[in-house]
Amino acid sequence: MKLKDEGLRFTTASIPYIPVMKPNISFAGKKVATSYKEYDIAIDENGNVCLGKFNNYTELSPEPIFTLIEEYRKMIEEMKKEGFLVEGTDFLKLSEEIPRFYQFKRLITTYDDKGLVTSYEVENILFSFKYHENSQLSQWTATISGQVPCTRQFLYSENAQLKRIVDTLASDSTQEWLYDEKGNMIAYKEKGTIVDRFEYTYNSKGKLREIKWYKDNKLRDGISFLYDEKDNKIQSNYPCRDIFNPEDEGDNWCISELFINFYKDEVIYKQEIQYYRDGSKDVLFFNEQGRVVQKDIFDYKHYQGFVRVGTIYYKYFEDKIERTRIDDNGEKEIVICKDIEYSEEPDSLGSQYFRRMGSYDIYDENIFFSFISERYRWEERKFVRTYFSNGEWETLFYKGGKPSYIVRKEYRVLED
Repeated sequence: MKLKDEGLRFTTASIPYIPVMKPNISFAGKKVATSYKEYDIAIDENGNVCLGKFNNYTELSPEPIFTLIEEYRKMIEEMKKEGFLVEGTDFLKLSEEIPRFYQFKRLITTYDDKGLVTSYEVENILFSFKYHENSQLSQWTATISGQVPCTRQFLYSENAQLKRIVDTLASDSTQEWLYDEKGNMIAYKEKGTIVDRFEYTYNSKGKLREIKWYKDNKLRDGISFLYDEKDNKIQSNYPCRDIFNPEDEGDNWCISELFINFYKDEVIYKQEIQYYRDGSKDVLFFNEQGRVVQKDIFDYKHYQGFVRVGTIYYKYFEDKIERTRIDDNGEKEIVICKDIEYSEEPDSLGSQYFRRMGSYDIYDENIFFSFISERYRWEERKFVRTYFSNGEWETLFYKGGKPSYIVRKEYRVLED
C-alpha cells in the first residue's frame, strides 16, 4: 500500500512498506531454503536446449525481501540519528553490514500450518512475522545477529481496514502512521507528535478534489483536481505561492497537468495529457474495455514543437499482457507480464537495481518474457521464463540471438 498522494511534489513523509503475505500451502509447516543457481546450457539429441552443468549461485534479492531489509536499515538509521548505542555491541558495525545483504545466495523461509510465512532468514538478518486469526499480518520484527530488534505493528478496524502502523525501535522511540477509511494516510507521528498531516477533500460525487500536506502544522504542499461532467479528470493544479515562505498566504493554483479527453459513445477512446512542468505530453488510446492499448510520448523542442520520442503498445491476453516499447533511437523492448496495468508499468515493478535488463528487474516474478534490441550497439538480449506449480522457475537467457545460460529458482526442504 502506498500513500495515495496523487502527485504531491515535496512531501518528505516516510511511507511504510506493507508486505503482502500470501499462503503457500505446498510448504505448510516446513522450513525451506530458496536459492538461485546458474547453469550452462546443453543440447539434447533432438537439438533442444536443456539444463547443463551447474555453474555457480546467483546473488539477487527478490523485491519483497529487498524492501524489508531496506525498511530495517531505515529504522536503524533513525536510531543512529538519536545517538543510540547497544551495550557490549559494535552497533555501528552491525548497521553498516546491512547493505551487503541486499543481495544473497540463499533465503530460508519458515511456514506455519496455514502456509503463511513466519520467518525469513537472510545471512545474519532474521524477520519474524505474526498474524491475526483472519490471517492478516499483525507485526514483523527484525534483528541482526540476534540484536537490535525493531518491530512494525499493523492495527486494523473492526471491518479489517488498516488504520494504524506503529514502529517500535530498539531505542524505544516510535514512528506511527494513521489511515482513514479510504486507505489514505492522514498523519505521520514521531515519538507521539504529529510531524506530517494530510487533508483530503471530495466533491459531491465522491471524487477527490483536493489534498493538502502540512508539516509541523504549516501548509507545505497540495494538489487539486477538476473533472468533466462524466467525472473524468481534466486538470490537476498545485499552489502557485511560495509554500516554504510563511508570509506568502496566497491561495492561487497553477496548472500542473491538463487532460484532454476524446469520447465515442460516452466512453474515452483517446486522452492527451499535457505536463506543464516540462512541456512534454502523452497521448493514450483505449480499447472498448477502457484499457490502454497505445501510449505516444512527446517532448517539446524549441523551433520544432512536440516531437514524438517513443511509443508503447499493449496487448491483452487471458492471463498475460504484452508491452512493447519503441524509442526514437531505435531501441525496442518487449515484456510479457502476468499482470500489469497502465499505472504500474514494468519500469516500476521491481525496486532492486542490481540485476536489470532495460528498465526493469529481470528477476521480477511478474515477467514471463523479455526482448531488447539496441540499435546503436547492434545487440539483442532476450530471456524466457517458465514457472512451475510449486513456485520454482527456470529462465533461459539469450545473447545475440543464441541461448547463453540458464538460471533456476530452486527450493530445498530443510525441516518437515
